[in-house]
Formats: sequence, structure tokens, C-alpha cells
Amino acid sequence: MKKFKISDVANLFGITRQTLLHYDKIGLFKPLIIDKETSYRYYTEDQFLDLAFIIGLKSADFSLKEILEYFESKNSIESFNYLQRKLDAIDEKIVNLKKAKKLINNKKEEIGLIMFDGIEKPLIEEVEEKRGIVTEILQPKDDFSVFSADAKLKNILKENDVNNSSRIFIEPSDNIIKGIYYHGDLLAAETNKGDTLIIEKGLYATMYHKENDIELSESCEKLKAYLTSIGYKIVEKKRSYYEVSVANRGIWKGILIKIYIPIRKN
Repeated sequence: MKKFKISDVANLFGITRQTLLHYDKIGLFKPLIIDKETSYRYYTEDQFLDLAFIIGLKSADFSLKEILEYFESKNSIESFNYLQRKLDAIDEKIVNLKKAKKLINNKKEEIGLIMFDGIEKPLIEEVEEKRGIVTEILQPKDDFSVFSADAKLKNILKENDVNNSSRIFIEPSDNIIKGIYYHGDLLAAETNKGDTLIIEKGLYATMYHKENDIELSESCEKLKAYLTSIGYKIVEKKRSYYEVSVANRGIWKGILIKIYIPIRKN
């Protein structure tokens, strides 16, 4: 049986001699052979698979305590169950990381839109339906009513483990026709955890509005004038929407609103 010194194994696996000494000290990975005359400690090739597995678990963010727990399993069933629990935990972490990535990417896009000029242009778009969770805005539908509805919506989203800071403000299109803006009945957040229809599929006039530049009413009037100029009209008895995103960048804050108005040809 070929014997390997600590320094040989350390070089072979690209780790330090101190790491192997520490593994020996805590009982995780001990030399198999101890020379009784010299007290030199040696490893064998049969141990290399275990060390490779330990290094692999370390690179996967397992703590030494967790690796010790695995190696202390009394039988294959315990080992299997332990690794399955770790796989489940990793799967959960992946889900959370994907959520975080989506949130960060959305916020990056929002800040990008606010940073660049020229996005406040009227467009005609085919919009797909959006579903999610909806809460009612109570009378008198002032700022306090909207804040109260938003607080209620935040609690519902938190209960459903949804991290979505964007809001969709639902406005009767009759209000838009009359020149009444941001005075709707419902506040919503898009999420697959809710099945309420928020935005209906269809043809819409859309435009971005930067809250720090001009009043929302001015953007809505601009969009309505554009519709008249190209021969479209607002569909009565349908909903219009304001999709509101708040983008923070340090001490700077910007509010971006996408206006949706349902339309048809004259």
C-alpha cells in the first residue's frame, strides 16, 4: 500500500498543509497510517475519494460542521437522507436567488428608463393580460386612501412570499375621457400567486411618464391628443392603468409610470 505524506496530499489536491492538519484535529479527515517509530502520519490512495468529496462540499458552501455531520451518518440511509435535505435547501436557495436576480434586473431596467431621455413617446401596443393580487382603494380616494391600500397590498404580498414593489393603479377609462386622472378604485401587483385579472389583453395606447418632470395629467393629455391625431378613440367602459415603479439610486429617487389606455379605431 503506497503511503503519502501530508505535504504530498496537500500538493496533489491544491490545498494547504495547515488545512489537512485542521481536518485531522477536528476528526474530519485523519491520516490512515501512523508510523510507531517516527510518529509520521501518512494517507493512502483509498482516502482520496473522501478528501475529494470534502473539498467538493466545501466549494458548494458546506460548513465543516455540516460535512462532519454527513460523515458521522451511521448508515447509507442516514447519508442519503442528509444529502437530500441539503439538496432541498440548495433548491430553495436557487429559487430565492432567481427571485433576487429578477428583482434586481427589473430595478436596473427601471433606473435605466428614468436615466435616459426620449422614452416619453406615445405608442400603440398589443398588450398581454396580467394577473395578480388586487386591493380596493376606499373613499375619498386621496393620497391617504392610496397609501392605506398599498399597505394592505404589501401585507398580502408578504404573506404570499412575493417581492414586488411595482404597483398597477386601475382607473375607469371614463375618467380618462373626462380628464380625471389617478382617481381609480383598485390597486394591484402582478404575481403568479394571484389569479385576479389586472390588465385585460388588447390594444392600448401607452406612454412612459417621469414623475419628476411634468404632471401626470400633462402626459395623459399628450397621449389623448396623439390618439386623436392618428384616428383612434378611447374604449369606454373599459379599464385604463398606471403601472408605477419607484427606482432608488442612493439618495436619488425616481418614479416611473407607464400609462395604458384601451383604444380602437374611429
